Amino acid sequence: LLSGEVTAHFRTILTTEEERVAYLVPKLQEAWAKFQDHSSMLRSRPEITRNVSNLRITTWRDAIMSKVIADGAKRVAVNEALSRMFRGLLGRMSNVQSLSLSAVRITNELFQAVCELPKLSFLSLVACTASADVHASTHSCSTKHLYLGEEGAGVPWDVVGRCTNLEWLTISALPYAPQWAFGSLPDFATVSPFTTLQRVLFRALHPRDVEILVTLLNNALPGQSLPLTHFKLVMGVEELDEETLFALVTALSRASATLGILSIEGVGYAQPDLFDHIALALPNLGALTITYRDSDRQRETRPASWPGLTWEY
Repeated sequence: LLSGEVTAHFRTILTTEEERVAYLVPKLQEAWAKFQDHSSMLRSRPEITRNVSNLRITTWRDAIMSKVIADGAKRVAVNEALSRMFRGLLGRMSNVQSLSLSAVRITNELFQAVCELPKLSFLSLVACTASADVHASTHSCSTKHLYLGEEGAGVPWDVVGRCTNLEWLTISALPYAPQWAFGSLPDFATVSPFTTLQRVLFRALHPRDVEILVTLLNNALPGQSLPLTHFKLVMGVEELDEETLFALVTALSRASATLGILSIEGVGYAQPDLFDHIALALPNLGALTITYRDSDRQRETRPASWPGLTWEY
């Protein structure tokens, strides 16, 4: 774990690449030794591990690790070795209810250990990556709330699709990431989160992500109503265009019997006919929030001049 003090020192004092590497190597060795000591202690103390209910595991981000281990294949090998050690620890922690993993490589073995936690109700994955073998996994996770953070290179849909009891999904992307948060369209044979989801929150999405989201909604539970009750979308640096916005509302109409709260922040279109469309598609809404952006230069929520007159809305 790279502390705030170390990070500040790393950024302001060390100016050359050689200085940074020379500084990081002993820190990494120290962190590795400390982790091994703690792991050994926990394996020998079942009275501690069986009473752990809230567990957080954090490793170094790849951007930092690459300063020490330049070879990408070797970094993957190190991350997978860490995942095996994490799996061994999780196997001794049957009481974990909340699990947070940050910058961890999700292997099939580690995912199996997560799935075997009988009381798990909240799972957080921040800047995590999933190995290819997770796609072939047959395990299912019992968590009801899944949080995916710092998504900038593709959501691990294989993990999402195996949370078969999921009721609450939060995906928080990186606003200035070079890639869409959702990556590419997932395999609908293995991913159908909206069949059980009741509450969803998406932050910092790209319009292309919303197009994928519309497809996910339209392909979930064909011919049946969706169980969604709460839906919130916060756009990233690009506003949501008219065509995609209307398509999203239409896709959400399949949950019209249950959807009570809808919030969309960062729309680029807010003519009165948008509200006519929402009223017809979602007649049972109890609360509606629409946040309009004046132009594509406005990239955060703040007062804006709406295109219509007040009485028109």
